[in-house]
Amino acid sequence: MQNPIIAALDIQTAEQALKLAQELAPAVGAFKIGKELFTSAGPDIVKRVRDTGASVFLDLKFHDIPNTVAKAIASAVRLDVQMVTIHTSGGSEMMRAAEQSAQQTASQSGRNAPLVLGVTVLTSHDASTLAEIGCEPNVGKQVERLAGQVCVGWSAPRWKLPRCGRCFPLPCNWSPPASAPVRKRRMIRSARSPRARRCRPVRAGW
Repeated sequence: MQNPIIAALDIQTAEQALKLAQELAPAVGAFKIGKELFTSAGPDIVKRVRDTGASVFLDLKFHDIPNTVAKAIASAVRLDVQMVTIHTSGGSEMMRAAEQSAQQTASQSGRNAPLVLGVTVLTSHDASTLAEIGCEPNVGKQVERLAGQVCVGWSAPRWKLPRCGRCFPLPCNWSPPASAPVRKRRMIRSARSPRARRCRPVRAGW
C-alpha cells in the first residue's frame, strides 16, 4: 500500500460510508471497516468500498477457537480485504490458524493474502481494566508480552518478533474528536513523536 493513510468508516449506514469513501478515496490508501458498519451494512459493504479503488482494513478483531477464526479469515480473504485483525490473546494456535487460512485461501482464490494484524490491548484498557480481567496491570508489558502489531502512538517500538524474525508495519490510531473520552485522547500522541514516526500505516479517525 503506497499511501499509508487509512480512513476509518465508523459510520452507521452504507450510504453514509460510501459517500465519505468516494470523497476521500483520492487522498487515502485504505478504509477501515469495523464492527458497526460491517454489522449494519453486511459483507457487501467491503466490495462496494473496494470498488472505489482503495484497500480495505477489516477491523473485526476475531477472537474464538482456532477453527472458527480460520473460517472467518477465509471469508474475509474471499471479500478481498488487504488487512484483517485478530486478538493475540486468542493464543498462538489461533494466530497460526488465522495466518495459514489467509495464505491458503488466497492461494486457492488467486488473490494476494491480506496482512493479518494482531491486536494486543484495546486503547480503552488501562492497568485497572487489565487487573479486572486477570492480566498483569501494566499496559506496556501486556502489549510486549502479546507482541501484537496494532498500537497507539506512544507504544510503538520497532517490534521484532522472535517467532518470525522480521519487522512488521505498525498501524497506529490517530485523531479522536474533541468529544472523545479523556482516556482515549490520552492515547494519541503528536505525529512528531519519535516513536510515532515508526508507524506505517496510520489509521486516521475515531
